[in-house]
Amino acid sequence: MGIFDWFRRDPPIADREALMEFMDTRAAFLTQKNIFDFTHALSGPHYAKLINEENFKQAVNNARWSSYPLVLSVVAEMVHVALLPRVKSSQVLADSLSSAALEIFDRYPVPEILGNEKWKALREKLEQRLRGITLHPPKQIKDIPMPIAKAVYNNFPFDERLKQQDFETITHHMRVNLVRMHTEFMDRSKGPELIAALLPENAAAIAGNG
Repeated sequence: MGIFDWFRRDPPIADREALMEFMDTRAAFLTQKNIFDFTHALSGPHYAKLINEENFKQAVNNARWSSYPLVLSVVAEMVHVALLPRVKSSQVLADSLSSAALEIFDRYPVPEILGNEKWKALREKLEQRLRGITLHPPKQIKDIPMPIAKAVYNNFPFDERLKQQDFETITHHMRVNLVRMHTEFMDRSKGPELIAALLPENAAAIAGNG
């Protein structure tokens, strides 16, 4: 990376592929940041040694892949809330985002740490959560992670006795980071172009108010 790369803005999100990259990378970031921030806070000066232990690496791998589909559903719902004022059909938008999220998931090979059956079950859970986006009024961004927070917390690679009172802290960090991602998405997304790209056969769903 050259010095002038520091001054370059992230590219706009104006088509389906750019949106999928955003959803994938932000879901991965949110998943891993929670795990490693918590690990660092809990292990303190032993952090560097801990993350290089093979057993811990395996536990982190399990936590990452088990949590990623849940977090991906949260990022998809955030995008749905962000784009909703620009469309006439909440369901059409949700279906398009669901298709994109499942395509993102399917690009990954089955993680060896999980195996086929668990990976299949996680996909089914992702699909179920995506179907549920329109079953309730749009949430505030900070509240979107709440239904998955406990499951993500339970995936963390530590004994329950060590985690104890940290659930609220972990949930707070997840909420704050999702709000930041929403701000980034609103700054980078090109509303009319992105809606047209997501709903090419559903022109009636485009509000057309920019």
